[in-house]
Amino acid sequence: MSGLTENGIIALNFSWIQQVCKSQHRALPYQERLSEGLIGFLYAVRTYRSDYQTTFRDYAKTCMLRRITEANRLWNRLTGHESKLSLNANLPGCCCAFGDSFFGEPARFVQSVEFRDVIQRLDPLHQ
Repeated sequence: MSGLTENGIIALNFSWIQQVCKSQHRALPYQERLSEGLIGFLYAVRTYRSDYQTTFRDYAKTCMLRRITEANRLWNRLTGHESKLSLNANLPGCCCAFGDSFFGEPARFVQSVEFRDVIQRLDPLHQ
């Protein structure tokens, strides 16, 4: 690969890069996925070593997916999108919420020590 520039390597792999970006995190606009995928691909080009015991394509795909996933998380945070699964959502054909039936009593999970610790680590002001 001597003599190839980063732009040349991108040009040789562009259709594959597009294919990877099209199939991931469809809530994120395609241009954003492609931009993040290209950043991840460039990172892979710059950091790959032959002693990684994986092919370059596998390494590059992992780097691309990490960037796209992180951008998708940020996108969801900024746009207010949330998971479709809610512990407070009523179960189909039932009057009780998923969290209530799973944890046995209302709000037991939310009041658990582990959950409070996670919230405090995410937001130190939340006491």
